[in-house]
Amino acid sequence: MIPGPPRRTSPRVVRPTGRGLAVGIVGVVAVILAYVFGRTELLLIGCLAVLLVGAALLFVRLRRVRMTVTRSFSPHTPVAGHAATGTVELRNLSRYGSAEARWRETLPWGAFATPFVQLESLPAVGSTWNESMVVLRYEAVPPRRGLFDIGPLVIELSDPFGFARSEIAVGGTQRVAVIPDVENLPLSGITAIADEGSARAQRFRALGGDDDVTTRTYRPGDALRRVHWRASAHRGELMVREEEQRSHAEARVVLDTTRSGYADFLSLAGPHQPQSERFEWALRVAVTLALHLEQRGFLVQLVETGPRQLTHPDRSDRFLESVASATLCPYPAPREQTAQQDSRPFQSLGVVFAVVADADDATIEVLTTQRRGFEIAVALIVPGDRPGVAPTGMADAGRTRFDDVAELLGAAGWRCVAAPPAESVGTLWSTVVPLLERGHAAR
Repeated sequence: MIPGPPRRTSPRVVRPTGRGLAVGIVGVVAVILAYVFGRTELLLIGCLAVLLVGAALLFVRLRRVRMTVTRSFSPHTPVAGHAATGTVELRNLSRYGSAEARWRETLPWGAFATPFVQLESLPAVGSTWNESMVVLRYEAVPPRRGLFDIGPLVIELSDPFGFARSEIAVGGTQRVAVIPDVENLPLSGITAIADEGSARAQRFRALGGDDDVTTRTYRPGDALRRVHWRASAHRGELMVREEEQRSHAEARVVLDTTRSGYADFLSLAGPHQPQSERFEWALRVAVTLALHLEQRGFLVQLVETGPRQLTHPDRSDRFLESVASATLCPYPAPREQTAQQDSRPFQSLGVVFAVVADADDATIEVLTTQRRGFEIAVALIVPGDRPGVAPTGMADAGRTRFDDVAELLGAAGWRCVAAPPAESVGTLWSTVVPLLERGHAAR
């Protein structure tokens, strides 16, 4: 990672230590007693003690530090709930060697900083490159996914007598994307569907070969793996396989990203507080499914009911970085976005998943449309704690919004599964697998 420009920093906090405070109090008391008893020696002792503490405060206040900070993390993209190792390269840019001090890293969660650790003195900038640098390491466990600012690094200096201390911020902050915990799911349930798509691709190539594939001009949004390079070289422009998508099993994951879809949405959530705990779980489930299907050879499309925020899952690194910054949207997606996603001129061999919570009528309508063209449709519904409002004609007091959503989606051909928040997506997947296997066997 590229370090920020070196800069001079000034102390943020200057305070006396316990020793300095005690010496200062003794000095003040000595001065008072000197005037009360008329003792000159007490006056000298008191003045000397006060002057020593004052000089120590002035010393740490005027002390300058010129250092540059370079940060890196392992893993490069930290995972929520898992320990990540932060590495800080601290380099002295001053013409003078640095004194022994203590350091700590500023964090946006937990205690908001690592514990103070002793920092050895660094030679002046004129020394060799390695001697003027020290590598600092610490471990941190981000509690949830999101974009967080790490830093600045805090250096604590002290005077030679230990009477005063100052905390100096060195370097700036660095934004880090923390991704949700994505699990590796077993192959059960989707293997047969994926294999059938592969078998169809083999039959297609055996009958016609790649030369007979219908091609068209590349359009923004087409996957690069669909580019027909021979046809592109012949035409002098990018061409894509029109029929390539019919040669593999498809999968679609629909995620509700609208605020109206989550009753626990917090409009006044703090910068480090999730907008909705149920949305965090729904997002984790959807991301795990999308990556799992992509890795198993499906042509995956991730659909959001709100404006698009997530990138295509074929580039997992960029995809997960977009997941880290995803938020709930105050309004649904534009009609042209959903209309483009709903255009399906053929029957797919794949499966469609939906991950929702308190889906409103508009989201139910979108999911009903998404069901078309897929032979297997599974809705994962995150239940809530409080009952919702039953639709017209359903005035049962004991009904919840989960019951309403499950009934409406079931009538539209979805197989509905309760997806209560848990620590493992694998447990939920074990519930979904029998539905996929039965649905494939019934085709």
